[in-house]
Amino acid sequence: MKIGAIILSRMDSTRLPGKALLDVGGRPLLSYALSFCQKIDDLDSIAIATSTRAVDDPLSDFAKFHGIPCIRGSLDDVAERFLSAMKILNLDVAVRINGDSPLNNKTLISYGIKLFRSGNFDLVSNVPARSYPYGMSVEVIGRKAMEYACSVMSDAQHREHVTKYFYDNQDKFDISLIKSEVAEYSEVQLAIDTREDLDRFKWIIRNIEGDPAESDIASLVKLAKAYSLNAEKKI
Repeated sequence: MKIGAIILSRMDSTRLPGKALLDVGGRPLLSYALSFCQKIDDLDSIAIATSTRAVDDPLSDFAKFHGIPCIRGSLDDVAERFLSAMKILNLDVAVRINGDSPLNNKTLISYGIKLFRSGNFDLVSNVPARSYPYGMSVEVIGRKAMEYACSVMSDAQHREHVTKYFYDNQDKFDISLIKSEVAEYSEVQLAIDTREDLDRFKWIIRNIEGDPAESDIASLVKLAKAYSLNAEKKI
């Protein structure tokens, strides 16, 4: 079973233009996602998947610099782009990684991969009824299931959001859900969508001890909450 991580990214975010390569702590934001992926022992390959537009050429340059493939496809049909990457990399299974989630957890993702290997699943996920922080999504997807989903989905929302078809049609798939027993985790935002999110991330990077890619969930949640508390005091 060949398993790879596909990092989805693009440059033109409406709320935070160019966020994928914004400098944080002396390195591009996207490099943080690549870093934790590189620490996952279960992966056979890692690739960037972006659009064919000129605006996303810097992501191709980023991939080349780091010695990983950059697979390019449709801007809007992200599901097909993801599947195309699976095919080009000859993957049986792919882990969906969002480039704007620089603090995802390698241990949590590894657990999702091990869970996928242990059963005959189409998808292992912690997204429905979210119990982990935003920015710590785990989605491990089988190629056959992805091929089927892409062959039948017609809704633009399903095409844009890689796994939405699975969640909207759970009766058609064998899905294993990962749940956290720590209720407060689901209240925390670690993904980068707005300038405020970026400011939080920069503060966390300045205050974190050691390699962010090695940080445990509880420590990151504690830092995120400390940032929010400090921000409230300044108001």
